[in-house]
Amino acid sequence: MATNNHTDEGHRLPGLTARQSQMIRNLLRNALAERGLEAVVYADHVETAGGRSWGLPTLGSLCHGSASPAAWQGIVNRYVDDLLAKFPDAPAPLTHDQIRAAAHLRLVQLDPRMADGFTYAREIGAGFHEVLAHKDGDYVRWINDRELAGLDIEEMRELGMSRLRDVAVDECQLLTGKGAEAFCLFGESGFIASKLLLLPELLRRYGGKRMRWPHGVLVAVPSRHRLVFAPVDDAVVDTLPAIAAVASYDYVHDHAPISPVVSWWKDGRLYPLFDPTASRLERPDRACFDIPDEFWEAWTRHLPGSEDVA
Repeated sequence: MATNNHTDEGHRLPGLTARQSQMIRNLLRNALAERGLEAVVYADHVETAGGRSWGLPTLGSLCHGSASPAAWQGIVNRYVDDLLAKFPDAPAPLTHDQIRAAAHLRLVQLDPRMADGFTYAREIGAGFHEVLAHKDGDYVRWINDRELAGLDIEEMRELGMSRLRDVAVDECQLLTGKGAEAFCLFGESGFIASKLLLLPELLRRYGGKRMRWPHGVLVAVPSRHRLVFAPVDDAVVDTLPAIAAVASYDYVHDHAPISPVVSWWKDGRLYPLFDPTASRLERPDRACFDIPDEFWEAWTRHLPGSEDVA
């Protein structure tokens, strides 16, 4: 069957270049056609004529973790076969009981083309949204508007937040240097990055009850398994490049990358600052973002010698 291509060929899957991302889409398109599936391949997901929809970040992560692109064809074929074996038909809508039993809050990058099915999703900035996800073992699927119809969204959100709060952090490292301190959380769970949605609680838990963040927090979610954060304080000049270095390295080397971008969190909103993996010549729009004036004011306030500025 025909498989169409509606991709933005410049769109990168996490951890991959635009060229590598397009190579994976082409391999997937061929694998689906060979199995007689009519599908449309988008920049970050695929939709079949039978009603199934698969995100591409997981497949991108599998290929990213491979030693050689020469092995990608086999990885793509196994990925498709495994999905078809587990879900020979489009999955049935979740019941309300299933949602109540396993709903978690999740931090996601929501493609605008999918937004119509997730109108309840809360945008928090920097390309991220907060959605409810159903976790069944290792399989996680986002819960859409249709499945949530008839449920109290705020009640489900509180339930999902409670489960996210219970996700185990395996290790918290304190990154130090030149007076800078940043917290780096690690965990086997793919919901560690989603704990960004609980950031004030994390600041108090790992920084102590006296910790304050009146000028916001620097954050990065380089992979599903890592979260890096530090309040904006007098060490911000050293903290920012330190977090950028961690974000850049983990994004490239972790098996489940999300984003290398360092953002500023303030009052529950994220504002992207810059992408340490982006070349200013190749992608000047992503090397530096439109940074809020309030962040520049906080930055200037904490620069050495700023107390002497009139």
